[in-house]
Amino acid sequence: MRKFPLVILIGGGSKLPALLNYQRRPETKWRIAYVVSHKSESPGVNLAKENGIEAEIRYFDFKAEKRGEVSREEYSRKLGEDLSKIVGKDGLVVMAGWDLIMPAVFLSYFGGRVINLHPALLPDEPSSKYVEVSPSASLRVKVPVLRGVHSNKAFEIALQEGHEWSGVTVHWVTPTVDVGKVILRGAVPILEVDTVETLAERVHKKEDEILPEAIDLTLSGRITP
Repeated sequence: MRKFPLVILIGGGSKLPALLNYQRRPETKWRIAYVVSHKSESPGVNLAKENGIEAEIRYFDFKAEKRGEVSREEYSRKLGEDLSKIVGKDGLVVMAGWDLIMPAVFLSYFGGRVINLHPALLPDEPSSKYVEVSPSASLRVKVPVLRGVHSNKAFEIALQEGHEWSGVTVHWVTPTVDVGKVILRGAVPILEVDTVETLAERVHKKEDEILPEAIDLTLSGRITP
């Protein structure tokens, strides 16, 4: 059976073990074809290679960008051109821990087939400042939306502002950050005793649960951009 090719864009690669475990299931209809990290070092790249998956570092120097020495546009164009040959017409690009905001030129190579794992709850309506969580049939809780933040920062803000819930969202990627159509959400209650570390541990477990499911939903055509 032919399986849909995935390109996984990572930072350190903490989501790879769960994806590797999931793709070993006989019924899984996708395979990790390539892994790329924008960091100078990435355990995830090494893990991919150990599992027979092609992987590489495509380092992007944020400090050099600020000095005007490197172009994000050119980096994105070259990366998009190279990865589009792997993804083909029916594969998918999955951003999982990828901290680099990609411009429209990158997305243009994939016809909308790019999804992102965001470390907070995002709403269905892009303009909304809150997302509703329903812990029970009789209770709905409004949680402030956190956009444009990375994992630990999102957890830190949620704790500082006294949010009742945290969580994770998988969504389609658009040129505007964190407003693409929601594919799947996973809510995680915040406990009074939580620290950034304990909250992060529970949210990361939820990420491992829903990311493979979200990939299945997109490749089955049940949720489109």
